[in-house]
Amino acid sequence: MANIESPRLQKLQAELEAGDFEALDTFWKSIEAEGTPIFEPVEGNSEYFWVTFLYKGDKNTQNVLFRSLLVDWENLSAGLLTRVPYTHLWYLTRKVRGDILTTYSIVPNDSLLPLSALKTEKEQMERYFEMSKTDPLNSETFLFPKDDNDPDGWPEFSLSILRGPKAAPQPHVEKRADIPHGEVKESKFKSEILGNERRVWVYTPPGYEQKGHKPYHFLFTFDGGSYMTVVPTPTVLDNLLAEGKIPPMVCVMVDNAKDARANDLPPNENFPRFVREELMPWVHEHYNITDDPAKSFIAGSSYGGIASTWNALKNPDIFGNVLSQSGSYWWHPAVRDPKDDNEPGWLIRQFVEAERLPLNFYLDIGLLENKGISSLGEGMSHHSMNRHMRDVLRAKGYPLTYVEYNGGHDYLWWRQTLADGLIALLSTTDQVKRKKK
Repeated sequence: MANIESPRLQKLQAELEAGDFEALDTFWKSIEAEGTPIFEPVEGNSEYFWVTFLYKGDKNTQNVLFRSLLVDWENLSAGLLTRVPYTHLWYLTRKVRGDILTTYSIVPNDSLLPLSALKTEKEQMERYFEMSKTDPLNSETFLFPKDDNDPDGWPEFSLSILRGPKAAPQPHVEKRADIPHGEVKESKFKSEILGNERRVWVYTPPGYEQKGHKPYHFLFTFDGGSYMTVVPTPTVLDNLLAEGKIPPMVCVMVDNAKDARANDLPPNENFPRFVREELMPWVHEHYNITDDPAKSFIAGSSYGGIASTWNALKNPDIFGNVLSQSGSYWWHPAVRDPKDDNEPGWLIRQFVEAERLPLNFYLDIGLLENKGISSLGEGMSHHSMNRHMRDVLRAKGYPLTYVEYNGGHDYLWWRQTLADGLIALLSTTDQVKRKKK
């Protein structure tokens, strides 16, 4: 057990080497009572902690895999726990900043088959869920519910939560019984332009009036099924409204058509046309929303982040505020068609070449999203490409709030940064208005 960083494991090692074999039972009793992971201060550095993950194996345990962006996502061996000799105690220790918040899995007896070895998306997704297990010693989990109306969608699963001792609270994600709640209606929407059909959920705030009230602020989100559940958008909006952080707003959460996400969300000409010519006329017909782009917001995460940015670029007279959560700005057209442009950052270059538009931006990205994307080339990652987008927007003079949080590509963060982004965009919009006066 050389190079043990955890002080508690160092102490256990010393006790075992001294012949105190009851020390292991005492150790497990304390761990089972308090749970894992273990956080311990790093001597001489108040910002960082040692975090240790543990697994109580048995004679049949061949390996234990730690799966998280805290380690190299593509190199599974980097996430293997080490077994304490002559015991069934497995451990992995890393140094982290105290404000870390992310998800992880603990997987015993894993096949160690990398996703890159699988050819089809179906095989990769099955392998992903195979590696998505909770830590039996950690009671705090993050649920991804199954969509009962989508039999081909992902199964229900949970991941464990790694919450540092200095992690920021998430005050807007839990439903509150003592405040008014808005209503949500679900519809099916068929598009002639896209040639498909999708679900659309519309949230209206408490006290919503179709007539007799000035037009409401408007929020549009992609990945509607996820923004109804994993990101509890109606709850977030209820809580923000109750606190006076946002004005009453109508939210349209647009789901993905079957097998269409990878085609519809990255930049293309048809989806912004669908929004302009089909969806928005329907929304205006049925709901009392503003036609002022300065009061309209478009939001999404990952592919939804670049979809928000792209749709605002194409429809700036509809959307004046872009909320991008871990946007996939690395994307290039060859992802869709191998014969097309394969230089990363295609959408970023469109902003370099275009005239500045009346758009207001909020961008966030996780510090753990700094692992290289092997298909893009040396040094390319979600993190680096978001910084590149940030720099271009600043150079063009766009109003911008840019946030880096200590986490990963993770709904655990996006559920709260949706609230943070709306607050920031509304604040920036007010500042821009004051400057114009």
